[in-house]
Amino acid sequence: MQRQQLHLSSYQGHTSLSRTSVSRFCPASTTCRSQQHRRSPCTPVAAAATDRPSYSSKINGVSLLSHQNGIYTVGGSIETPVTQSKVYDMLIDYPNLNKVFSSIDECHTLTEKQALQLLQICRWEFLAFSGTFKTLLNVDEERDAGRLVFSLIKSSFMKDFEGQWQLTESPGGGCLVEHRLKVQPVLDAPALFSGYAQRIFVQQVTKVLEDLLAALKAQE
Repeated sequence: MQRQQLHLSSYQGHTSLSRTSVSRFCPASTTCRSQQHRRSPCTPVAAAATDRPSYSSKINGVSLLSHQNGIYTVGGSIETPVTQSKVYDMLIDYPNLNKVFSSIDECHTLTEKQALQLLQICRWEFLAFSGTFKTLLNVDEERDAGRLVFSLIKSSFMKDFEGQWQLTESPGGGCLVEHRLKVQPVLDAPALFSGYAQRIFVQQVTKVLEDLLAALKAQE
C-alpha cells in the first residue's frame, strides 16, 4: 500500500460553519460521501452464495463508558466474518479512509521524526451548526496485537482525543472489532446539554461502526 506523503508545515487550522438539522460529531478515528456508491448485500438464494461471508451480525451495544472532567468515553463493537488481517488493512489504508468513514473528508499521511502522523479534515455537527476542521494525529500501529490507536497532536476543535481499534480473531475465521472513542471538546457542554452531548458521541461511534460494516459488505 502506497501512502501519500506531505510535509508537517502544511498543517493550518481551518473551521467553517453551516446550518443543518442533523447532530453529529466527527473524530478522527475516524466517518463518507462514498456511501451512496455502496451496494446492499445480496440475499443468498443459490448454492453458490454459500461461499460468501454472512453479514447477519449486528452492531453490539454502543454506550457511554464514562464522563469525567469533560472527557467522554464511548465504546462499541461489531462481529464480522471478514478476517482480522483484511479489516486491519482497511483501517490503515489512510488515504482512502474518507471512502469508509463519512465524517472524514480528507486524510493524508505525514512523517515527523520517523513517526507516522495523519492530517485529517473532518466534519462536525452540533445542535443546528456544522462545519469542518483539521486535526493532526499520532498513529500507533500494533498489527500483531490487532491494535490501532489514533491520538491527538493538534486540533482547533478538541482538547483531547483518542480513537482505539482492537481486533480479535473469532473461532470461525472472522473477527470481533471493538472501537473506543475518548474525546474532550474545546468548549465544555453546559450542564443543560450534557445529556445531549453524550448522545451525540454515542451516535458518532455507532455511525463509525455502521460505516465500517457497510464498507466490509461492499467488498463481498
